[in-house]
Amino acid sequence: MGRTIGDQRERKPSSRGSAGPERPAAPLGASGSFVATSDGVREKVPALRVEAVDATAAGDSYSGALAVALAEGRALTEAVAFASKAASLSVQKFGAQPSLPTREEIENV
Repeated sequence: MGRTIGDQRERKPSSRGSAGPERPAAPLGASGSFVATSDGVREKVPALRVEAVDATAAGDSYSGALAVALAEGRALTEAVAFASKAASLSVQKFGAQPSLPTREEIENV
């Protein structure tokens, strides 16, 4: 069954158009992350050097930690550093769920 939300044609186009995100952050694996903001900040956040054994959950841990840090109001560069720590911890363990770090583990890096 479900609810009718409305005709898709009624939606107004986004005011941002195709300009893309205002604060993109691109993870670059072992090379770190690249941050660029609409106000001109361009910065590379280095990755931690670790012995990687399994990258299965690296992207998930990075994305989750980035979302948490941004939701907490951290600056983008700080949030990316937090996410990078999470990903660097996750690649040091085998498997997906077992490799996801806790907040305490991330903050102690």
